[in-house]
Amino acid sequence: MYTLITRVFNLALKKALPIIILFLFTNCIFAQSPTITSFSPLNGKPGDAVTITGTNFSSTNTNNLVFFGATKAIVTSSTTTSITATVPLGATYAPISVLNANINLAAQSNKNFTPSFNPVRSTLIAGNFIEKEDFTSNNSAEAMVVGDIDEDGKADLAITAKAVKFWYFAIQHLEFIN
Repeated sequence: MYTLITRVFNLALKKALPIIILFLFTNCIFAQSPTITSFSPLNGKPGDAVTITGTNFSSTNTNNLVFFGATKAIVTSSTTTSITATVPLGATYAPISVLNANINLAAQSNKNFTPSFNPVRSTLIAGNFIEKEDFTSNNSAEAMVVGDIDEDGKADLAITAKAVKFWYFAIQHLEFIN
């Protein structure tokens, strides 16, 4: 009896295994990437709401990671076709990107978002920026990137250099003074 059950189980497993594998990996293989078809408004200041329209977003706010250039935004509402996010302090002139954390796929807008100052300025002067910070090194810089490293909504600067040991230097919170 044991041999008969074993044979039936093995036969069933051989026939069903491809179907089980296909079922398990279908979501990974055929997962649809999110798309961004538009966003509105095209420009804004920190704290403004921006509506992103597209497809294949998560309907759960925390599963949609939205970036205005290098800086992560707070998502206030979302459906599978629309996300509303708050412009972060460190928003940069760059595309808006959305990562759907459910499927680990991302989309990027075709247009750049344009951050604006509050109050609106027609010209920039040195007083609009924090005081410069000089730093020196015996090593030459190899790469530099701006990103929201500590996820505080402000842009950070990271610089890498190589000598005997690998090191990096980070400047937190690149910001403008109103």
